Amino acid sequence: MNPAVDPERVSPIPANGGSVSDPNYANYDTNNVFLTLKNGTQVKTAVDTNQHPWRNQFIPGPLTWGLDASLFKIIRIKESAAVRFNADFFNVLNMPGLNMPNSSTGILSLQNSANAPRQLQLTLRLLW
Repeated sequence: MNPAVDPERVSPIPANGGSVSDPNYANYDTNNVFLTLKNGTQVKTAVDTNQHPWRNQFIPGPLTWGLDASLFKIIRIKESAAVRFNADFFNVLNMPGLNMPNSSTGILSLQNSANAPRQLQLTLRLLW
């Protein structure tokens, strides 16, 4: 691969080829960057992940989100006793979600859902 067009390079070679008299000439076609520290000084360091900066980033699959909800009601029995009724709904909108495509073929399988089905949990508590 031609290093002048390598997408991993942070400081590519300028279109005119650069000049030796340019103060940044030594940093062209490298991964060198200058970081300004808290005290105002600058430090030259290299960005070296051996990968493209956007490679292997977490990207959620399509529609892989969910919505949960909860309701509760407290009913007083006496001054020092009460009953609390909870209703918890998981994946309340019942969004099936799509799995990530196959990494080698790119085919999207609709055989299974990426999200769990809607679930309901009821609880009753005695508070005293």
